[in-house]
Amino acid sequence: MAIDRILERWTLSRDPWPPQSGTRHALPYPPAEPELSLHDYIGILIGARGMITAIVAISLLIGAAVAFLSSPVFEADALVKAEEEANTLSALDQVNSLFADQSPVNAEIEFLNSRRVLGRTVDNLRLDVKATPLYFPLVGESLARRFQGGEGDLAKPLFGLEGYSWGGEWIEVAELNVPANLLDVTLTLVVLDSQRYRLFDPDGELLLEGQVGEIPQPLPETAELRLRVSGLQAHPGSRFNLIRQARLTAIKALKDRFSAKETSRQSEMIRLKLSGANRQETAEILNEIIRIFVEQKSRFLSVEAEKTLDFLQEQLPELRAAMERAESALNDFRLKQGSVDLPLETQSVLKSTVAVDAQTTELRQNRDELRQKFTEAHPSIVALDAQLTRLRKEKRSLIAKIKDLPETQQQMLRLSRDVEVTTKLYTELLKSAQELRVAKASSVSNVQIIDPALTSGEAVKPRKAQILLIALLGGLFIAILSAFIRRALELSVYDPNQIEARLGIPVFVALPNSKAQRRLKRKKGSDDVSLLAAMQPDDPTVEGLRSLRSTLNHVLTEVPNRLLLVTGPKSGVGTSFVAANLGVLLASGGDRVCIIDADLRNGRLNHHFGIKSDPGLTEILLGNLTLNDALQKTSIDHLHLLPAGGSVENPAELLMKKRFAKVLDTMQTHYDRVILDSPPLLDVADAVILGQHAGAALLVVKAGEHNLSELEHSVKRLWQGGVELRGIVVNGTNNDQRDKHHPRG
Repeated sequence: MAIDRILERWTLSRDPWPPQSGTRHALPYPPAEPELSLHDYIGILIGARGMITAIVAISLLIGAAVAFLSSPVFEADALVKAEEEANTLSALDQVNSLFADQSPVNAEIEFLNSRRVLGRTVDNLRLDVKATPLYFPLVGESLARRFQGGEGDLAKPLFGLEGYSWGGEWIEVAELNVPANLLDVTLTLVVLDSQRYRLFDPDGELLLEGQVGEIPQPLPETAELRLRVSGLQAHPGSRFNLIRQARLTAIKALKDRFSAKETSRQSEMIRLKLSGANRQETAEILNEIIRIFVEQKSRFLSVEAEKTLDFLQEQLPELRAAMERAESALNDFRLKQGSVDLPLETQSVLKSTVAVDAQTTELRQNRDELRQKFTEAHPSIVALDAQLTRLRKEKRSLIAKIKDLPETQQQMLRLSRDVEVTTKLYTELLKSAQELRVAKASSVSNVQIIDPALTSGEAVKPRKAQILLIALLGGLFIAILSAFIRRALELSVYDPNQIEARLGIPVFVALPNSKAQRRLKRKKGSDDVSLLAAMQPDDPTVEGLRSLRSTLNHVLTEVPNRLLLVTGPKSGVGTSFVAANLGVLLASGGDRVCIIDADLRNGRLNHHFGIKSDPGLTEILLGNLTLNDALQKTSIDHLHLLPAGGSVENPAELLMKKRFAKVLDTMQTHYDRVILDSPPLLDVADAVILGQHAGAALLVVKAGEHNLSELEHSVKRLWQGGVELRGIVVNGTNNDQRDKHHPRG
């Protein structure tokens, strides 16, 4: 529900003023709460079309400025493949198979985003040093980008502003070291000539003065400051902003521009992207990130292989000694007992026992290796512990079978088992050690560069069409919202039904705006300049006035006299227009009609008839003129006009004199209807004085010009003055709106 609808409901919930009961002007039927239709909402938007157009235009202007003045952003992308690292020990392959749903690419992406890779990129390319020209605010950078000069050319400073860069300026800073208090602080370099410059801190204090290609001597208080400018091109007086960022700040800035994502699940392909303002520099930075990543992965694999090899080198002598002891014990037993052959069933138990022991020993070694890297709660170690528990259960089952064998066979089985287990483990570890020696010597990375970094030809930002569309839609939204908010805040009344429902007073007619009337106002040099009822009798507004005439002919049969007051809350609502054209229609119907311009302050009724305002009512009330001499005949049969006359200081006192009452009494004897056009009701007291003489009053309001409080106050003032308000005329409604009110009595 619209805001104005909510406020309207709140307003209508209060008791109307004046009371409806006991008044002859009350509606003959209970007022119904009006419902806002689509037509009403469209009318609100049409009424605020000027504001909507202005807001949308401003929004589009801002969007265009953002789209065309923003610095372009280019994007470089590359594609690499990160193959899964193969574990040297087979047991680790079994453990990792339990976690096959975890892509190894995730670890590579985290490695790419680490400080080891990005930090070295910052260090190698000196990305922690920022040196940029100082551009004129808002438009300077855009103008500099569009400068088309040749190599070594500089744009001419606009408006004599030589301190700014306008195109062609550049600087190369080979080295910039600052003390800790100047990290992330913007320093200003001012060009003296093609070779000399000065460096200032943010407070304008001189830090050093130097020459291109040399390292200047800093001031004693800034002994840690070190600057070397390797190249410079700018007008004398031009300024550059120099910033030495803290290493973490530079890494974070690079990380914000960098992204690495797997192209698809389990594809092992990683798409790398980097955005930047400089097309060539962006590709160079991304290629450096890839180079460092591949280099670090090679070193990482070499270090891992070396650690594993050291671990195996420690285990091999122990296993070799254990293998030799087991073989010696088996040989001694055979010599002592003679040649002993194991039956087939015992050999099967031996093979199972050897396999279980070999796996148990291998898993324990792998567990010891993993414990150097991870905690007990790591998933790989937990999985190894689960396998060791299962092997221990199998081992207990095999031991139970061995106990059922004869003593000689048991001893032979144990010795044979020891030989088999130690021999197998020693052979496997020896093979693994050889593989690790080869891996360490080759140091081959598991990362392959599929596509090196390449920068897009077109800028990815700003997206001009998208920005303009957002600006248009945003402007429309703000404009429409503003139109409804303004309507809700001002509480202006547009709907005649709303007036009836709030005031309990009938609306006799709603008069639409007339294009013909506006044309008549612009027409000069003829009589009856703006009498719409005479010049354009078929106009929709005239039809509405005819409906008003029919209503009044019925309503005014009960009034005590022939005087009709036409008034309005404030000036400009059309009281003179209604009085003049209503008088024309009444006279056209055969009535003798006189219209009195009773606005002695600013009477303009005579302009509708092309008649002079002086002399008129003022002169009659002052006793300087008779009524017959002041009355003027119009071009309409049976219609006379009494102009306002000259201006006076206290018109209210003149209207309260008995002479005015006698004039009205005299006119009622000569005319069938006398219409009084009064000054604004809420501005002066004249309208109430005039209404006390009239048998009925008609309140003219203009659609969208009043709020409910203003209308209530107008009705209250008439009611308190004893004026018989019979009905309301709503003037200036939408052109396609027609009178929906029937004549009523």
